[in-house]
Amino acid sequence: MSSQSNSRILFISLFAQPRFNRRYSTFLNRILHVASLEQAHRPIPALRAIAEDPQAIFITGEALATQRFGMVWTAVIRYVRHGGTAICMGSFGCKLSQDRYRAFFAQAGLPWDYDHVNQCRSVLNAELLPREISDILPTIHSAPAAHLSHIGDSAWYCLQHTVKEDVEMKSNDAMTEMSNGVESMNVTDESNSISTDETVWKVIKNSAPVAITQVGQGYLGFVGDMYPSEEANLIMIAMRGLSI
Repeated sequence: MSSQSNSRILFISLFAQPRFNRRYSTFLNRILHVASLEQAHRPIPALRAIAEDPQAIFITGEALATQRFGMVWTAVIRYVRHGGTAICMGSFGCKLSQDRYRAFFAQAGLPWDYDHVNQCRSVLNAELLPREISDILPTIHSAPAAHLSHIGDSAWYCLQHTVKEDVEMKSNDAMTEMSNGVESMNVTDESNSISTDETVWKVIKNSAPVAITQVGQGYLGFVGDMYPSEEANLIMIAMRGLSI
């Protein structure tokens, strides 16, 4: 495919080309404005393309987390450690089984793990991002998405609860503990009372739908959005530092 740049972006979409191309056609077309686009649908072509040192790699599905294609994931990690950028996105977050998250990211030396899949409100972690990145990103992320735990300072967006939701969750936990014969906190006292006149948000920094961190000399990112959106497009573009 022709482009306006010598940059080459690799999409690893093992055995999922038609479905992925239809769903993410807008994002792919935007990439084509500034870079050549290569798609690998089988493991051997994927390994060859990784060895040619693309500008970035997008991992679009859960196949690399299986033993069958583990050699491709190993090659991606090697590429990242030597200065590349790889981003897990597309159907990766919603189709990867919960018990595989930890082992998958542990191979890259990360503690990331599955937290939950839901449509939650998350806020941009702007204080940890360069101004040129935070200025182009939406301040609120609210799309249905897979969320990671144990992300530390890697989160681009941090989960938010209303204070009311936080108290309700503590109340549910307390009721569970009491039913099990465990002494628990009193969630009805004044310290837990909240006003119903306005919404007060509390940032939960141990859960995130979007994260990126340094691995060796490069970066590994995760965008958990379950469906294509302009919001997700902007995030993935910013992760790679593309100007589109």
